[in-house]
Amino acid sequence: MVSVGINDYQFEGTADLTHSIADADSMANLFGRRNSEVVTLHDNEATLGNIKKTVGEVFGKSTKRDIIIFFFSGHGFITETGSTGGFCPYDWNQTFSSGLTYDDVRNFFKGQKAFAKILIADACHSGDIRTSHKSEINETQQKLLDKTQIITILSSRGNEYSFDYGNLDNGYFTTHLLEGLKGGADVNRDSLVTTGEISKFLQQHVKESFTGKANDAQHPVVWGNFNKNFILMNNKK
Repeated sequence: MVSVGINDYQFEGTADLTHSIADADSMANLFGRRNSEVVTLHDNEATLGNIKKTVGEVFGKSTKRDIIIFFFSGHGFITETGSTGGFCPYDWNQTFSSGLTYDDVRNFFKGQKAFAKILIADACHSGDIRTSHKSEINETQQKLLDKTQIITILSSRGNEYSFDYGNLDNGYFTTHLLEGLKGGADVNRDSLVTTGEISKFLQQHVKESFTGKANDAQHPVVWGNFNKNFILMNNKK
């Protein structure tokens, strides 16, 4: 797992955040109970180059028995046309080329041997990764995809913001995600939290923002190529 959190951005003009480092640490600690290797990157550690380098080193070790996870908490961006976007690393200078694009993130997982590949993001517009890229795949590639669990858990739709709520320990989305993974989403009380359960939990609990205004609504997105019974978190002692 590589877990990235950025509170303090390098360049003026990019607003600093409050909870992103806490988000990255909380997720790393939770998944670290079950993962052999977890690397966290904070603030100036999370440059575009270092994120790519670290992910390449960690994910490159994966085998067919492994689960690889990339978590990002920080700013997200979309282009003026809204056709593509990505996440903002520490050294983002408000240009497309300085961003961690959605294609970059997809490339993190391409070619990796892991049987499950998970992206989790608490960033504005993160749901746009679903529609910002379309590619044709052949029958052989589809068969390989069908054998791989590809899960994206995103804090908001492509046209929405993700709130960094002041009086919580974590961001608004990450707060509910942590609650769900720790057992809140475990409807049948078997101590196993599945992808289907976390999806329903997030849809129920991450509704409108604390402002209560309809145009400020935040809707999480759980999307990908996965079995809804895939176990995201095993809370058995």
